[in-house]
Amino acid sequence: MPLPVGLLVGIGTGLLAGVVNGAVIALLGVNDFIVTLAMLSVGAGLLQVVTSDAQLTGVQSDAFAWLTQGSVLGVPAPVLIAVVVVVALEFVLVATPFGRSAYAAGIGPRAAELAGVPVRRVRFGVYVLSGACAGGAGVLLASKLNSVQSGLGSGYELTAIAAAVLGGISLAGGRGSVWRAVLGALFLGTLSQGLQMLGVDPLWFTIVTGLSIVAAVALDRIVGRIALSRLLGADPPAAAGPPPEHDDPRLDQPLAGSAREARTP
Repeated sequence: MPLPVGLLVGIGTGLLAGVVNGAVIALLGVNDFIVTLAMLSVGAGLLQVVTSDAQLTGVQSDAFAWLTQGSVLGVPAPVLIAVVVVVALEFVLVATPFGRSAYAAGIGPRAAELAGVPVRRVRFGVYVLSGACAGGAGVLLASKLNSVQSGLGSGYELTAIAAAVLGGISLAGGRGSVWRAVLGALFLGTLSQGLQMLGVDPLWFTIVTGLSIVAAVALDRIVGRIALSRLLGADPPAAAGPPPEHDDPRLDQPLAGSAREARTP
């Protein structure tokens, strides 16, 4: 098929998976991690069924190969594509009602609903965008390797979670940004290259990634508790118990008329 059709089919496949994820999560209220991990398994199984577990190779298209091997003014094409996607998504997140609603839905779904935010619709839209981005990433990966095989993206879900967490994105929702996830991904990429340059077995990178997730989540919890304790310490709630003692004996004298009523709580 022509290149534009192939690109649309590739991105549309991810978008369709996002539609299914969003519908199950937003409409049925199923846990998002469970649904997305299940879709990962379904997608891998469908790939094996469609391809009969055979590796697809040999795409004869210079334009398709240019997506990851070409450049513009010396800048690699994948970098330009990534910059455009990140800028567009960051703009949607911080400068549109949809993005602000996504933040609100992440912080407190119930409160957001009471404020008039269509939480289910927003969550559905977020997973559709996520699926489309995943489809686009799959297209770029196929262009880079000039092949598609079963299990090609195995383990990427852990790397994606680690990049988000290391970028300061809360797994509980309501805090984070696209560029922070990019910083987390760049950190992991730099770490991986550094381990390879040191001659460390690449299998250790998976261990380091897992430990990074645990460390980042633990640090996020600790910082959150410290911030909460300082906030409560700055303005502590009124404690129950007897009223504080005072040194002015005139305050113990009984009051008459309106003065007595004024002191009555």
